[in-house]
Amino acid sequence: MSNDVPNYYADAVVNVTHVNGVFRITFAQQATSDTMDSTVQLLLPANQLGAILTGIGQAAENITSRLKEEQKPDAAPAKKKAPAKTTKKAAPKSK
Repeated sequence: MSNDVPNYYADAVVNVTHVNGVFRITFAQQATSDTMDSTVQLLLPANQLGAILTGIGQAAENITSRLKEEQKPDAAPAKKKAPAKTTKKAAPKSK
């Protein structure tokens, strides 16, 4: 990813609107203990919102899972179970 992409820090979502098929999501930073300053507005096509939210959710789950694995002290790799043994029954003898 290019380093010339602007970065914005946000503490909260302060407003979400939907007009003409576009979601406008306004993010803000905590300015003081009781005020928020809007920092950036993200415009998303309504037909892509579900996919974008799903992608963000999956990424967050993956990151959380990796962090939990890293925090386990001396985590031993999981042992693989041996395949279940199967027994073959003899076919009934025909008379």
